[in-house]
Amino acid sequence: MVKIIISLLCKVNNNEYIYHKGMTKKKLKRNDDGEKLRMYLLNLPVKESSEMSLKLAEACKVPLHTFRNWRGSRCRIPELAKDKIEEVTGVKIFHSENQ
Repeated sequence: MVKIIISLLCKVNNNEYIYHKGMTKKKLKRNDDGEKLRMYLLNLPVKESSEMSLKLAEACKVPLHTFRNWRGSRCRIPELAKDKIEEVTGVKIFHSENQ
């Protein structure tokens, strides 16, 4: 028996994905907060990046796999967690002064 796996997400633009399920199509908007978090962690040295990920997951009181989902833009980062991440890092990652 051979199983064929077909990707369900097709990239349309830089910020949009289309989810195909049967005959329905639903547009999903990419999570920019996850991208901002990922860029912050990528700018840290490798060792510090992994340590910071563990520290932030612990500070936000979530499992590491949940934090990785946030970083990978697979799910939304709660507002309280964003505040906690900025508090621990000491850097404004999500909120600019214009907002």
